[in-house]
Formats: sequence, structure tokens, C-alpha cells
Amino acid sequence: MRTTSLLRLLIGVTDLIVDTFSLETRGLVLDVRPRWRRPRCGGCGRLGPGYDCSGPRLWRHLGIGDLKIWLRYAPGG
Repeated sequence: MRTTSLLRLLIGVTDLIVDTFSLETRGLVLDVRPRWRRPRCGGCGRLGPGYDCSGPRLWRHLGIGDLKIWLRYAPGG
């Protein structure tokens, strides 16, 4: 099993693909992207225009012990 697949199962995200990961000073940072290829609305899930091309966003996930886990996503890129 690939490490990225194991990390996806460990944190319990089913609609995301873990591309890469790195251990940084803030904790474990996972670079993720959605499973679908076309942009979707965050509220209803319908196809959207895909205009959001802002920089990478960072979300804090539940940690494991003292290890903090962060999810990083770059919309439009």
C-alpha cells in the first residue's frame, strides 16, 4: 500500500486524494485534491464555474497524539 493511500485511510478522508506529504515545523502537512476533476460548489456539490484560483489554503485536521495534521489545497492549480 502506498504511503499516501495509508495517510488517506488514517485520517478518514474519502473524497480527497493525498498527492504528497511533508513533515514541517507546524506538523504533518498533506497536499490534497478532490477526487472529481470538474469544480463543484462547496455547499450543494453541483458543478461550478471554477473561478476560485486563490493561493493554497490550509486546514487543521484532527491530530494524532501530539502530531498536528494539516490539509493543504490549492484551488485551480
